[in-house]
Amino acid sequence: MTESPYISALLPIWTGAEYLEESINSVLSQTFTDWELFIIGEPDGACEIKETVLRYAGRDSRIHWIQNETHLGVAGSLNKGIELASGKYIARIDVDSPSYPIRFERQVQYLDEHPDIDILGTQFRTIFPNRIEVGNFPTNPENIKAALLFWCYILHSSLMIRRKTLMTKGFRYPKAISEDHALWLSILDNAIFVTLDEILIDGRSGFGTNSTHIRRSAILAEATLRISKAINKYFHIDTDKLPSNRFMVYEWSFEQIRLAEFSEWMTDSIRLLLEMENENKQHRRFNDTALARTLRKRWNWILDGSLVSKISDLSPTLPNLVEKSENLFSVDLANALLERRLLTDPPAQAPSIDSIVCIVQNLAAKFVNYLTELFKTSPAVVIFGIGYYCDKFLTECPDTYHYFNLIGFCDNNLAKQGQIKHDKPIFAIHDILQLDFDYILIATKSYYNEVCSQLISMNFSANKLLPLDIFRYKVRP
Repeated sequence: MTESPYISALLPIWTGAEYLEESINSVLSQTFTDWELFIIGEPDGACEIKETVLRYAGRDSRIHWIQNETHLGVAGSLNKGIELASGKYIARIDVDSPSYPIRFERQVQYLDEHPDIDILGTQFRTIFPNRIEVGNFPTNPENIKAALLFWCYILHSSLMIRRKTLMTKGFRYPKAISEDHALWLSILDNAIFVTLDEILIDGRSGFGTNSTHIRRSAILAEATLRISKAINKYFHIDTDKLPSNRFMVYEWSFEQIRLAEFSEWMTDSIRLLLEMENENKQHRRFNDTALARTLRKRWNWILDGSLVSKISDLSPTLPNLVEKSENLFSVDLANALLERRLLTDPPAQAPSIDSIVCIVQNLAAKFVNYLTELFKTSPAVVIFGIGYYCDKFLTECPDTYHYFNLIGFCDNNLAKQGQIKHDKPIFAIHDILQLDFDYILIATKSYYNEVCSQLISMNFSANKLLPLDIFRYKVRP
């Protein structure tokens, strides 16, 4: 009888034939060679998928083609692969996310040395059509457990799981669009997760074959319900009583928030975060520090995504909080409010939820008033930055042209200065000092603060610097 391989790798596939050879070759190039690879195809997949796999299988006996008789989807195909697998560890492979050659070696070494760990992921790079971003997911079990409440903060295509864990505990993927996150939330109390702090995967996003990109709306709707149930289970909070939190329990686009409901949304959001921490003090389902870091990250996301932190006369009021602090979320927030004289009395332990909610509600009202005044006019603007984000915004939100008068563009790239874009000139930075404009709209998310600092150092007023998508609230009906 042939000895079982150390790793059983599972690659479910329906689309993405153009990336298949790259994915298979990334497995063939692994420095750890004791593996088998099951490629599980759908009956309605492209013919070239089966042809490609059989060609590779003819060269390497470790590669196996499994043809589903009916369309099972990713979850069903993975469950089928789990039953076929014989390895000590099961590795997840995605057709469009090639593994680095040392991935298997690193993961096997870690799991062999840490027998208490059930599920092991890695850090990653995300390849977009026009850029590359480096992932930074939480790495230790407590931080991952808390982070999973709001998002799938463990990369599915990087996973290696103990087969023993799956078989003895009966873990299987549920039928869901985001089958990975659905499984992780269902086993949160019964499995230990770790992510290696090493980039070992390249994942694609924004390409036509990426299922997450294609089905984003359905994924978000399903996830909202799933995460609401998790919050109710672990914190005994009925999210139905906070109706506007449909915007914050998952990575909803802030473009769905109308200006008229912004204040309610901010109020419900901060109340939910504070109530989650308060309930956890009593029931201790999550590590206090890990949960606080997750809540801080969610708070920062609220401020940044809603643009509050980008308005110069509002941003110092409710600042982003340091995620690595050892304090409770409410304590850090209370200290920040106290420093800004928004909380009048130092709390003995933590201020009441109502007192912080009231402060946030007042800030939200101020933010709405700010935008209302801005939208009363058609300000003259210069857009700083002419890359992907600028093109995407002006292409996808053409209605914004009705709400401001675009004078031209500005960019640090000398080669672009003096050219024409969208029928407008591209200026050098020193040239726009001579222009008559109301605001500079900054067309970058990753380097927003750096660009602001650069412009302020050149004597541009901070109050004239705004994010490019500030007018997205105006576009909403």
